[in-house]
Amino acid sequence: MKKIFLMTLVAGIAMIFASCGKEVNLAGTSWHADETYTKQLVVSGITADCVFNFDVDLNFTDATTGTMNAKYSGTITAMGQEHPVPDGGGTDSFTYTFDGENGVLYSTDPNETETIPFTYDKKEKMIVINLDFDNSDEMPGLEFHIPLHFKRQ
Repeated sequence: MKKIFLMTLVAGIAMIFASCGKEVNLAGTSWHADETYTKQLVVSGITADCVFNFDVDLNFTDATTGTMNAKYSGTITAMGQEHPVPDGGGTDSFTYTFDGENGVLYSTDPNETETIPFTYDKKEKMIVINLDFDNSDEMPGLEFHIPLHFKRQ
């Protein structure tokens, strides 16, 4: 009886360690991020409160291609006046590489050479993309770091 119990225990421990090393396969999966990003900026001495809303879907068609459907909107409040940010977004196709933890999305639009790095958080089971926009060389203070957290659908 002890021998059967010990063998079962060893098999259970082996299964736990085997499942910890399991690779994440993105092919055929869909992910969604719904984020609100707020930031206060001071540009040319004027304080502005920015609120941006992001609604983004990532669809990994197969092991190397996919699509991104993004919608965004927002407001900027400065000097007591609220100004809407024009709604935007669209659908873009991409190719990608992914090693189980880190990946890169590559635009397939020949007019864009943009690449978007991403990580997979195994603990939280989510994809994280950090969008960085820095125009501070032309307008000091105008930089954003926007994290998008994608959950599997």
